[in-house]
Parts: sequence; C-alpha cells; structure tokens
Amino acid sequence: MSNEVWNNGSGGYFGYTEDTSLMSRINRNKKWRIAAEYHDSATGKRIAVQYTIPQEERRAALYMFNIAAISE
Repeated sequence: MSNEVWNNGSGGYFGYTEDTSLMSRINRNKKWRIAAEYHDSATGKRIAVQYTIPQEERRAALYMFNIAAISE
C-alpha cells in the first residue's frame, strides 16, 4: 500500500493512498475533497484516491497517512 502527501503549491496539500481502510476512515471522519480516483482498467475497481487537504489539517494528514514529512 502506498501513502503520500505533498504540497499543492497554493497553500494546501494533496494526499494519495491505495489503502482501502484509510479511504474508509477519511470518508467517515474528514471532509477532504476527492481530487482524483484511480481505477483498474480491466476490472473497473477503484485502486487509489487522491484527496485535497486544507493547510490547517496538515498534522491530521501526516498522522492519518502515517508519514513523517510532506514531500515537496
């Protein structure tokens, strides 16, 4: 499973995950907008999601995505 958070250049962040349990936790507990969904072309199943994260929720994003630092 891949998790990553990076700066979007306009004061916020993007978060990417392939972890379905993390997707469920984010959808249940956070109001982050989905920026992109990635699907398997053969099956049509969702394999990853990219979220738009507000700047004030940086610490929550680091904790939820279980990463030490944000990529630039």
